[in-house]
Amino acid sequence: MSKLVMMIIVALLILPLAMIVIALIQNHLPWRSEPGVLARLNRYLASNEVSTTPESAYPELITHHYLQPKAAMLEIVEQAVKSLGWSLQVFDPKKIHAVVTTPMLKFKDDVYISLTALNDEQTSVDIRSVSRAGKGDLGTNTRHILNLYRQIDEQAR
Repeated sequence: MSKLVMMIIVALLILPLAMIVIALIQNHLPWRSEPGVLARLNRYLASNEVSTTPESAYPELITHHYLQPKAAMLEIVEQAVKSLGWSLQVFDPKKIHAVVTTPMLKFKDDVYISLTALNDEQTSVDIRSVSRAGKGDLGTNTRHILNLYRQIDEQAR
């Protein structure tokens, strides 16, 4: 086999691996947190959907609760989505849907936000983020959730 052919084969093998590693690094994920690096790597490579739950094994994916009534939280979530530059598709008290366009390859991801009034002064916020393409999201959907919660936290103060 010629040197040129070998170089092309090596490049074709290394380039996708390098792109995966770069994407995983750029998402600034909490690798050292529970449930550990291997579980996280498996999830980021094999799943293109992530949701928050009250009892998630992933600390960053636990449902957040806010000391704000639901009406106020609706406004805060709307501002948070707009601050992130996401496209708001549906916005009403029962259903919030935003679309995020990834910066590098311009993939579109759907983010669904659900607000539940716990009482007159507290609201829980659950988020589900789904990639439209691919089998693994390389942690992008987790990053969407972290970004949205960060924006909500800043505005809910």
